[in-house]
Amino acid sequence: MFKSLPEGVGAIGIGIILLGLNLTRSVNGQPTSGFTTTFGILAILLGGLQLARPYLHLSFELPIFAILLLALGSIVLMRALKK
Repeated sequence: MFKSLPEGVGAIGIGIILLGLNLTRSVNGQPTSGFTTTFGILAILLGGLQLARPYLHLSFELPIFAILLLALGSIVLMRALKK
């Protein structure tokens, strides 16, 4: 959307909005959503990895989206196994 901002800033912004939503719900005494909390954390991680990509100097392409999908699947699986 904004060409002057580096890649990853949008994902970090979305993560902050989702976590802020849950923080506001918690302060007001309403139940928080684990789904939006998880996606907020994953969005911040995705944005952080995209911002750090030029500084990591990796000789290969890091499949960030696939890694985050695996992390989300693991979280969902662990919650299902807890019940």
